[in-house]
Amino acid sequence: MGILAKKWNEAELLDDLNPLLAPDERLLAGVYCTYQDYGFFFTSKRVIAGYIGLTDHARLIGTRYGIILHETFAIRLDRAAVSVTQMPLGAVHLRVSDPDARLGRQRITYNLRAQNDKFPSHFASAALITQTMQEYAT
Repeated sequence: MGILAKKWNEAELLDDLNPLLAPDERLLAGVYCTYQDYGFFFTSKRVIAGYIGLTDHARLIGTRYGIILHETFAIRLDRAAVSVTQMPLGAVHLRVSDPDARLGRQRITYNLRAQNDKFPSHFASAALITQTMQEYAT
């Protein structure tokens, strides 16, 4: 399923992230976000929408959607290099790099303040993800 068929709501977020969990793992928080690949060979013009989630096993899991594209990833935070930048208007930029993970370098952006009827728990989830990522930041 590509980006055009997505409903972009909390129920869909849970449907997308729950299959990425290990059998004894729980999803602590999940948010809508955008992705940009980064590095020397990537352009900053390619922005991809998706969801990220934080698990109780200290993993960052996510899905990325393009027009036809659907990719998933899981990054162990204890092995990853993490950078967190909070912008003045509430945006949070994460750079997460784990060479052992599929899609190992991610630049992820989400908003701390964006809460609406489609994502009722966004504010609390975004705050928890930000706090946890700051603990792992190098």
